[in-house]
This record gives sequence, C-alpha cells and structure tokens, in this order.
Amino acid sequence: MKKTLFFILLSILMLHSNAKEAYIIGVKDLPLDSILINNPVSFVKHNTGILVYIFIFTIILSIALFIILMRSWMKITARKKYEKELEEENNKYETINKEYQALNKKLNITNNKLYIEKGKVEKANKLTHEFLHNMSHEIRTPMNGIIGFADMLKTDDLNEDQRTRYISIINSSCQQLLHVIDDILEISRLDIKKVPVFEEDICLNTLIAELFSVFKLKIKELNIDFRIKKELPDNDSYINTDKVKLLKILSNLLENAIKFTSEGFIELGYYIENNNLVIYVKGKGTTFYVTIPYKPLHKTANTIVNKTAIKKETIKNKLSRTILIAEDEEINFLYLKELLNYIDDYNLNILLAKNGEEAVNLCHENDVDVILMDIKMPVMNGIEASKKIKAFKPDVPIIVQTAYSMAEDKDLALKSGCDDFVSKPIDKDIFLSVLNKYLKLS
Repeated sequence: MKKTLFFILLSILMLHSNAKEAYIIGVKDLPLDSILINNPVSFVKHNTGILVYIFIFTIILSIALFIILMRSWMKITARKKYEKELEEENNKYETINKEYQALNKKLNITNNKLYIEKGKVEKANKLTHEFLHNMSHEIRTPMNGIIGFADMLKTDDLNEDQRTRYISIINSSCQQLLHVIDDILEISRLDIKKVPVFEEDICLNTLIAELFSVFKLKIKELNIDFRIKKELPDNDSYINTDKVKLLKILSNLLENAIKFTSEGFIELGYYIENNNLVIYVKGKGTTFYVTIPYKPLHKTANTIVNKTAIKKETIKNKLSRTILIAEDEEINFLYLKELLNYIDDYNLNILLAKNGEEAVNLCHENDVDVILMDIKMPVMNGIEASKKIKAFKPDVPIIVQTAYSMAEDKDLALKSGCDDFVSKPIDKDIFLSVLNKYLKLS
C-alpha cells in the first residue's frame, strides 16, 4: 500500500519541472519505503511547491469527480424521471386504449343492433307494401259491389226481387268493408302495442249461434254445408272473456275458410281440454284452433239479455219525448232522424245542435229527455259537452253515437258521464233497442 502511494506521488512529482532533480538529490540510493518515513521533513522542505500542486490538483480532481458524479446522478435522476413519466404516459395511453376498446365494443354492439333493426325495418317495409297491396284489394272488392249495385238501383225497370237482391248485396259489401276497416285499426293498435283487453260475461253457445246466423247465408250460396258443434249446454257455456276480440278472430277464421273451401263443409265448434277452451274452424283440409282459458260462470240462460231484442208495447195514448241530437254532419243527422221514425210509442220532438256548445245551451233552454251525442264536433267536443250537461242535469241520459269505435273510446265516454255507447255505422236494431230503454226511463 505504501509503495503504491509512493509511486502515485512520484508520478505526480515528475509532472513538476523540478521533479527529476529532487529525485536525484533526495532519494537516490535510498530505499523506496524509507523516503517518506525516515525523512519526511526533508521531503516536504525540498518539495513544498510540488505538494501545493498535489493539493490543488487533488481539489481540482475532487471537484471534477464531484461534477462527474453529480452529472451522472442528475442523468440517472432525469432518466428515472423520464422513465416514470414514460410509464405514466404508457398507463394513460393504456387506459385510453381500454376506453377505446370498450367504446369500440359498444359501437360493434350498436352496429349489430342497427343491422338487426335495419333488417326489421326492411322486413316491415316489405310487409307494409304487401299489406297495402292486399288492403287495396280488400277495400276495392266491396267498394266495387257497393258502387256497382247502387248505380244499378237507379234503373227504372227493376222488379222487386232484383231491387231486394241488389240492396242485400250492397248491405253485405258494406259489412265486408267495415270488417276491413276494423282490421286495419286493429293492426295499427297491435303495431303500437296498445290493445287493451275488456273481459265480460258471455254465453259461448249464443256467440256461436250469432256467428252461424251471420255466415250461414254466405256459405249457403257456395253450396257448402255449415255445421256447428257445441260441447256444453247453454247453462255451462257462460265464460268471462273479451267478446269483441273473440268475435273478430273467429269471423276472420270463418272468412278465410270460406275463401279456400269450394266443396264439402265448414265446421265451427269448441271443446274443453286441460282447463282450456279450444275453439276451432274446420275447412277444406285445414283446421285452425283458438285456445283461451276456460273460466266457467254457470249462469242461467236468462242472465244475459240480447240487446237487439226490442219489445214493443201497445200504448193507446202516446207520450211526448224530446230528443236532442248533437251532430255536425248533415247526412248523419238525417239518418238518425229516419231511424227515429221507427219509434211508434212516443211523439218525438227533435232538437238539433251542430256543436257541443249549442248542445249545452239547448239543454239549458229545454226539458230534454234523451241526448244523442256525437264526440267529434267543432267549438266543443261531445265529451266536454257531456260533462257540462251532467253538471246541471245529472239525470238526463246521454247516448254517445260516434265513429270512434275503439274500446278505450267507449271507456272514456262512460267515464265522462255518458250512459251508453253506439258506434258508427249505426246498426238500426241495436240503436232502437238502446234508445227505447232510455225513453222508457224518462
């Protein structure tokens, strides 16, 4: 260690201009390990300048080393800081990348949904086109019968049988057109998913008999046998269901069977299976089934009264009744006025209001026994007029007669205070039955 230190110092001394001389004078022929130990004072005395040089050099070297170390430390610190910032940036970009991946996943899901919806829309457009095409045929067919035979009624040389037959065809075509309109409305309600269910107590055997009466003439004209099959007696055939929808379904099935059955028979019937009521329509080679829950009521045959049955009583001295017709369409008013001619039991005084406001005013000015109220009228509609009239004449019967035929329309009218509801086109028998009921109560 000492020798190493000596050679280091010696190497430094040789850098000085007097280093060689000092070596010759002071250390020649001396052992190397005794130069500093045996004569240090002489060494320092003869080499003061060199030692100062060594001291300064050492300080400079230390400073240089310190600077080098500091630069290295700063580089390391900067590199670590950069690496940390780089790691934070990487983490940030990884987070952004994950967000983009999640967003991309959502976009893919949305695109798939849009693709599916696009397919549905295209399918719906196709179905709409087919529907309109079919509806054009279904509407024009009865319209052809109505317009054609109505024009033929103008002929002067028609006999009574021909006239009766033409009128029957026109009436049948009108009923067919009405069914088409009802189907269109029902489809639109299905499309917006607003098809409420209105259950009521009905006699299934009576409903089957009604369908038989409606379709028997049409089926008979095709030389096809029409059969009905009832499993239950009348007292056990009372059920709770939506009569309007059930009639519509079975009517459509029967119409379909008539179209595709050219020979043989058509059968309408029902049976009970596993607490379900299975109603079927059997045509040529095909049977369609409708299954609904069987909810028996076990009522007697006279529980449900047929509204179309009109019982006329002979009254020698006719009573007077005032009927207010609230109707803005002249043709509808004339038709109602003609229907009132079938009322034989009363002397009728007829008042006309062309809007709801006039109806309210006429009720203030007259003793009205029955009101026939249209809903859609100018100035004030029938619903608002009915509420106002019921406010000061709560006992006067109000019968709504309107082209609004939806079940919710009837429900709205009854909630507004009206007493009964007849939908347009007005059936003469139903109308007279309802009107007579309230005329007798007046």
